[in-house]
Amino acid sequence: MAAGVLHGLSAVLALVIGAFGAASVVHAVWIERREIRCACIGSEHNVPIDTLSLAENAMMIAMGAWMGTNLPP
Repeated sequence: MAAGVLHGLSAVLALVIGAFGAASVVHAVWIERREIRCACIGSEHNVPIDTLSLAENAMMIAMGAWMGTNLPP
């Protein structure tokens, strides 16, 4: 019983965090025209992560939606 509650909560959290992350990437990259560089190797290599970060957030939204539709009984 508790597993179903935590499963639902993690689905909602994944949706919310993914949505806020995607919105912030869209705002920073396409509205404010900032260039986001990779924090790990960004100083040595010019690695733009705008599309990568947006894809990561989209996968998080998809994961939360999938988890929300597959809640245990």
